[in-house]
Amino acid sequence: MITLLVCLTMLQSVGVDLAATETMVGRYGLAAEGNPIVRALGPEVTVFPVLLATAGTCRQDDPGWTTAAVVLWVAEVFAVDTHVRAGTASAGVPLLFFTWSP
Repeated sequence: MITLLVCLTMLQSVGVDLAATETMVGRYGLAAEGNPIVRALGPEVTVFPVLLATAGTCRQDDPGWTTAAVVLWVAEVFAVDTHVRAGTASAGVPLLFFTWSP
């Protein structure tokens, strides 16, 4: 059976968006950020709580988390795509991680 690695997918997706946002802010300043909350508070202040909450509460075997991981991954693909076009996707793109077990 092939299974989505929910927690790893979510953490990696948010992590690459954070790295890309930090690169963009370093290069162009906070004014270049499209998200008004991130623009007002900074990328670390808005993303670290998400990373901590995800790492602390994510449950691999919960179908709700699987749905959340796929939805978050799609959102992060669109978000990081703007960084790819701007040349600031410094940590790559969001990935879906899977495992296989017989």
